[in-house]
Amino acid sequence: MKTLKSKIFIFSFLGCALLIILLSACSLYFILSGMPPVYELEEYTPSLTTKLFDKNGKLIYEFSVEKRQMVPLDEIPVDIQNAVISMEDRNFFNHGGFSLKAILRALVNDVLLGKAAQGGSTLTQQLSRGVFLTKEKKIIRKIREIFLSVQIEKLFSKQEILKLYLNEIYLGEGAYGVKAAAKKYFDKDLSELTLGESAMLVGIIPLPSRYNPFANPEMAKTRRALVLNSMVETGFINKEEADKAKEEPLPKRSVSADKPGLYFIEYVRRILEPKYGVETFWKGGLNIYSTIDIDKQEKAEEIMNAKLH
Repeated sequence: MKTLKSKIFIFSFLGCALLIILLSACSLYFILSGMPPVYELEEYTPSLTTKLFDKNGKLIYEFSVEKRQMVPLDEIPVDIQNAVISMEDRNFFNHGGFSLKAILRALVNDVLLGKAAQGGSTLTQQLSRGVFLTKEKKIIRKIREIFLSVQIEKLFSKQEILKLYLNEIYLGEGAYGVKAAAKKYFDKDLSELTLGESAMLVGIIPLPSRYNPFANPEMAKTRRALVLNSMVETGFINKEEADKAKEEPLPKRSVSADKPGLYFIEYVRRILEPKYGVETFWKGGLNIYSTIDIDKQEKAEEIMNAKLH
C-alpha cells in the first residue's frame, strides 16, 4: 500500500513538474515570439532631417518629422559621454546588456512605492526599447528588453552602442539625438558645448517634457546640478569644475521672426516631395542646394515689409 502511494506521489510530482515546464516554455515562447531580429540594428536608419541650403552653402531651412542628425562618437563631447554613463549606467563597460542588481533594486523600490516608478535599465536596454519596443512598463516588455539587450551586446561594441544611444535618445522639443538637442536648446554645434550645457542635456533624458530648460528652468537647473554631482562622484570632473558649471546661465527660447524665403522654401518642397516621395523627402536626411541668396532675400523682404506698412 505504501509502495502504491509512493508511486502515485512520484507520478503526481513528475506530472506537476512537467506541467510547470510546459507552461514555462509556452510563456517564454509567447514572450519571445514576434521580437525583431537584432541584426536589423546594423542597417537601422532613423528619421533624419532634410536640409535646404542657399547658393552660398548657408543653411536656410530643415524639413523633418523628427529633428535628428546622426554623428559619429568622436564628434560627441567627452563630457556628454561621461555624463550619460555617470547618470544612466555607471557599469556600462562591464555588464553584458543588463544589470541584475539594478533590476532587483528597482523592483524593491517599485514594491515599496506600490507602482512602477524606477526602471533599472542599462543604456543597452534603453536603446533596445527606443528602437524596437515601447516605453510601456510591463513585465513582458521588460523580459523582451533584456533578451534584446544581450543580443545587442554580442553584435556591437560598447562604443557602437553608446553612439547609437546618443543619436537615438529623445531630448524634448522635437529633438532626437544630442546634436539636434544642442542646436535646439543652445543654438550651438556639439563641439561648442560647455560642461554645464552637456550636463543639462543629459539631465533631460529621463523626462524631457518636464526637465527641459524651456518647459521648467528651475527643474532643469536642479537636474544639471544632479548630473554634475554624479560626475564628481565617478571621478570624471572635480568639484571646482562642477561648481563653475552650475553657475552657467540657462538657455532661453528665442523669439524669432518668420524665416525669410518661405515662399521659395514651399516652392522647393512642392517640386521635390513628389519627385523623391514623402518618406525620403521628410526622413531621408537629404541635402538640397538651391539658387537663392538668403541674405539678399532677407533684405528684400525687409524693404518690402517696410513699404507695405
